[in-house]
Amino acid sequence: MSVSFRAYYEYSSLAEAAYIEWNKLGNRLVDVDGVKEALTNKGIFGGEFTVSQANAFVDRWSVVDHLPNTETGFSSTLFRNADGRYVLAFRGTESFWDDLVVADAGDIVRDGLAMKQI
Repeated sequence: MSVSFRAYYEYSSLAEAAYIEWNKLGNRLVDVDGVKEALTNKGIFGGEFTVSQANAFVDRWSVVDHLPNTETGFSSTLFRNADGRYVLAFRGTESFWDDLVVADAGDIVRDGLAMKQI
């Protein structure tokens, strides 16, 4: 089974978009201009997309729902593409202490899984 370059590009874009603080958009998740702003505004939303990357993203994807960081550092975002396909993206390690030390080293290394994130 081979994966196309386009698929790698789309999944890497979704992985990057999972780090956006979508909750700061409030009810503007369906607003294309709001999504573009979040994707490109690092200071407020954490977005690191270029304008052309953001334009390509909103042409193909929409944000359906977002769960912001829980007290254990878990976060996820549900995306839908123009064809109606859904992708659920989980945010990886974000902060050094909470995610890397407590969840990854403390839970995963010791217990084999992040107990507080299940």
